Amino acid sequence: MKSIQYALSLILMLSIIGCSKDKNIVDDTAQFELDKQLIRNYLRDNNLNADSTAEGVYYIIDYTNDTLPDKHAAISSIVVVDYKGYLLSGKVFETNFNQSFGLYQVIDGWKIGIPLFKQGEKGRLFLPSRLAYGAQSTASIPANSPLIFEVNLIKVN
Repeated sequence: MKSIQYALSLILMLSIIGCSKDKNIVDDTAQFELDKQLIRNYLRDNNLNADSTAEGVYYIIDYTNDTLPDKHAAISSIVVVDYKGYLLSGKVFETNFNQSFGLYQVIDGWKIGIPLFKQGEKGRLFLPSRLAYGAQSTASIPANSPLIFEVNLIKVN
């Protein structure tokens, strides 16, 4: 049953793409809707309850450390994180520990998602491809891939 729902969602999105007059606008919109549906299916199939933002980032806060100050990142913040990135299939494409960077330097999904965590929190971000790497592929991430990141926000400067 789940595979039939997935197939029907995919057929609907592909038919929208195929009927487009302005390919770039409809392709992006259709891909975004497909990504959100794939993320919702993943959450449902894995019995996960996530919140979402208006931009399409889904997130789960798995752990909160109440002994630390209630400090959230801003776009100008330097953050230190541990993270693991993987595809919806579960294939891990990157793992890093104790990484420090300016939040302004990262993909849009992180610019939106990391400020949802406070210092010391751990959780997961579920990103549609337009907020990650979009139609570009890398050696380990296919084009138009929704991504999942397990994040531990160690420090906010």
